[in-house]
Formats: sequence, C-alpha cells, structure tokens
Amino acid sequence: MNEPLHPRSEGTAPDTTSSPAFTKPSPVLGLVLIALTTVGGILTGLCPDLLSASVIGAITAGLYSYTFLSTFAPAAMFLPALAAPIAAVLAGSFYAAAQALLFLPLGVSVCLSMLKIRKKTSAVVCGAITFGITAIVLFLISYIMAHGTLSFDAIKASYNETFETVRMEMTESMLSAYEAMEQAAKNQTEGGFSHPVIDSTDPAPNPVDPKDAERQAAAMRAYLTAMVDMSVNSVKLAVPALFAVFAQIIAYLTLGIYRTMTRLCRTPYMLPRTYRITVSRLSAIIFVRSYLINLFQTGSAMTVSGIASANLATMLMPGVFVMGLTSLARRAKDPIRRRSFFITAAVLAFLVIFSPSYAAFFILVDGIGEIFFGGRSLL
Repeated sequence: MNEPLHPRSEGTAPDTTSSPAFTKPSPVLGLVLIALTTVGGILTGLCPDLLSASVIGAITAGLYSYTFLSTFAPAAMFLPALAAPIAAVLAGSFYAAAQALLFLPLGVSVCLSMLKIRKKTSAVVCGAITFGITAIVLFLISYIMAHGTLSFDAIKASYNETFETVRMEMTESMLSAYEAMEQAAKNQTEGGFSHPVIDSTDPAPNPVDPKDAERQAAAMRAYLTAMVDMSVNSVKLAVPALFAVFAQIIAYLTLGIYRTMTRLCRTPYMLPRTYRITVSRLSAIIFVRSYLINLFQTGSAMTVSGIASANLATMLMPGVFVMGLTSLARRAKDPIRRRSFFITAAVLAFLVIFSPSYAAFFILVDGIGEIFFGGRSLL
C-alpha cells in the first residue's frame, strides 16, 4: 500500500500529521495516466490545424503535469515523448512530431509553477508565455517546411496579403448587398420617384434628381468601404492582443485540467493553499485607462497610443473578467449578500439574452470593484 501524503502550506515542509484521505495514486493509475498523456500527444500531432492542436495539447499538458507531480517517476516524464515519433509515422510528416510535443513545454511550465508554490495568476502568465513561444516556433517550422526557407519579409507580406484579401471580399460583399437593396428600392418606385406610389389617386412625390441620387449612392459606397477598412484594420492591429488572450485561455485550460485531476484523484495537497486568480490594482488602473482611451477613440483618429491602449485593454480583460465572476461567486456564498447576488444574476441573465456586450461590461465593472474593494464590489 502506498504511504500517505499530507497537505502542505506555502513555503513550509510537508505536514506530518495523519491524513489518510490523501494518498498517492496507485501504480496502475500512474500507468493509465502515462498512457493517456501519450495518446493525447499523438492526437495533438495528428490535428490538421494549430487551433485544435492547441486545445488538445492543453488538455494533454494538464494530464502530463499531474502525472509527473503525483508520481515523480522518470517514466512519467519521458514516456509521453514517444508520441512524437508515433505521430510522425502515422502522419508521414516531421511537423507532426513537432506538433505532438506541443504539450511538453506547457506541462513543464505547470510543474515548475506547482513545485515553487506560485500563485495561480503567475502560473497562468508563465503558461501563456510558454505556449506563445511554442506556438510561434511551430508556425516557423511549418513555414520552413512549406517554403524551404525562412523569410520574415515574406511572412509579413503574406500577413498583409491575407488581410487585404479579407478587406476586398468584405467590401465586395457589402457593396453587392447595398446595390441589391438599391435595385429593390428602384423596382418599388414608379416614374423615377423616391417613394412608391401606394394609390394612383395619391399625389406623386417630388421626383429625385438623378445627379443627387448618384451622389447619395456614391457617398453610401464610400461610407461602406470606409467602415470595412476600419473594421479590418482594427482586427489586424489587434492580432497580437488576441493571440495573447488565446494563450491565456490555453494556459487556464491546462491548469483547469490539472486541478480537475487533483479532485478526481483526491490529491488536493498538490495545489497551493491559495489557488485563485488575482489582479493587482496597478493592472486594473492600466486596464481602465486603456479601455476608456479605446472607447472614446474613433477609427479615423487611431494613433500609436490608441493602438497600444486597445491591445493592453484586450490582454488585461480576461483577468478582470475572471475577477468579476469571482465577485459573483463570493456574493453567492455570503448569506448576507445573497439577495444582491440574485438581483445581479437576474440582470445578467436579461443582458446575456438581449445584449451580451453589456453583460460582459457589467461583469468587468464588477471585476474592477472586486480588485479595488475586495469583498465589497461596485455592483
């Protein structure tokens, strides 16, 4: 029978008091976890795109980190790496082998974070950075294999060309829709008037000057083109921040799998005592400032500082959003504030149905209150 392990607090030696509920996983369970991690790595390598590979890789990384930390067996560290050659053979590509190891750096990052008893926020940040670097390396490998060489100028040109294609397709679609609506309006009118004649006995409205109609149509086309340009440029400039948010989500998913395993296997001692997301007040101030600058800035007046503010707000938004959900959970558990929770939950449910963007803003405001006032949120 395995010797019992015991809960430990941050920065202290393991407690030697008896706690029979906390035991190491059995050797059979350890082998099963190693096998699952290896299979997860193979599936990661066989994924057709980096997006699905990232999700499966995050789940595999959570299993890998738990398997190693619960057993500290060399087999738990090295055997999952066999997923690389197996995936390469099955896919017939070296890139599949590299992609199959996507989970490894992320899993090692979680292991180091747990061994040093770091906060969950630090673990998410480290995991996001690790995943970001790994994803970039995989992209560069795939690019070299596809083109035979690495050229950052060619990558930049391809990046711009992609958005230019999107811009042209969206502009063509918008203009086609406008022209169809314009033609339908013309078909409904009689005698070149601006409004349909509902009754033949009604006086006909004033006819529209063809030159004025053409100028209005040209102005509308220019407006639609400008709107498409602004939308595409906004997305293009926000790609770095969106990638950072995706990396945070992947890291959070990995830690979620790790935490789920500690609960399923009844090993809560493998988590730090304070295991939750926290956001500093300085980060909250930066978020509020960046969010307000981005909110009141128009697309035509976009500046370097505005672009930086938009990216900062986007990157900090997930943490503030989680703090808002934390505030809701805190009120749900507090008998004194439970009535406030039900009122807030009802408002949120209404907003989610009719205006999801306002619901997200509502939670962000609650998150700001949680950061600055602790248990006393703004809502």
